[in-house]
Amino acid sequence: MTKHREILNFIYTIRKSHPSLTEIFTKGSCWKFHRILKCVYPSAEPYYDNDHIITKIRNKFYDINGTVLNTSNHLKFDLTNYTKKQISYRLSFWDN
Repeated sequence: MTKHREILNFIYTIRKSHPSLTEIFTKGSCWKFHRILKCVYPSAEPYYDNDHIITKIRNKFYDINGTVLNTSNHLKFDLTNYTKKQISYRLSFWDN
């Protein structure tokens, strides 16, 4: 099984574990979903478009729906240039 297929199977397992998870992880808790992927795939990197966080693993992008194909508006979510207060605000936005 390829790594990509393994990741998709993992995402599918999470998504199918409860009927409301797709809505939860696309409407306010996308950062939490990224953190789940990061626990399993330590090289995972968050990307955002001021609305939704997706996760890059290797050369592909994912969210609770599986592979994300349109990533043209997403930028790497880099917290190094923010103060602790700004980081807290940004993360609380996605941790509803």
